[in-house]
Amino acid sequence: VEAGLQQRLDVVLQDLPGNDWQAAARILSPLGTLDAPSPGQSAPVSVLQMSTESGHGDVALRLFAAPGTFHVQVLPDGSVDLAVSGTALHWLSNGAALPRPGVPVVFHPHVDPTVRAAWDAHAARDWKAILVARAAELRPGGKLIAVLPTLTPDGCSTYSALFDVMDQMLRRAESAGRLKVGAREAFAVPASSRSH
Repeated sequence: VEAGLQQRLDVVLQDLPGNDWQAAARILSPLGTLDAPSPGQSAPVSVLQMSTESGHGDVALRLFAAPGTFHVQVLPDGSVDLAVSGTALHWLSNGAALPRPGVPVVFHPHVDPTVRAAWDAHAARDWKAILVARAAELRPGGKLIAVLPTLTPDGCSTYSALFDVMDQMLRRAESAGRLKVGAREAFAVPASSRSH
């Protein structure tokens, strides 16, 4: 980079509108002020402009908040050099119409295979939509780095222990009358792990 030439780094934080954007603003406060959307607000992207000294001249860092779902395209075509997702891509789009598995997660070994098949088909459509959206956003040569839970060759989730504990807690809460009878069976985490 030539001396005096300013570089720009745009960082887009993308998450659901109802998530705690104020917490993101607090965490990022050492970098400057992120104009985080109010709870439930799905306003357009907000911007922070900040310059800092580096060994290669000024770098303009701009932080953007983009509330919404990652199941659709979030940014313009060909505008992203690097997309990173840390343990989010297992979350499914609206699965309200999916059959309930009777346990917190559909990849539990005792789930009816027809229920599992419906969730797997929904997850496959979501995965394709996510990849198509990210491919449209990436510039030529751009990269997608994704970290997500998977299934082991024997069909166990990398989160199995966590979900077993969750199911035990729901059972106890239902037995103690803190949950309505049937609430545990009606509850399902809207997620599906990819296969190994």
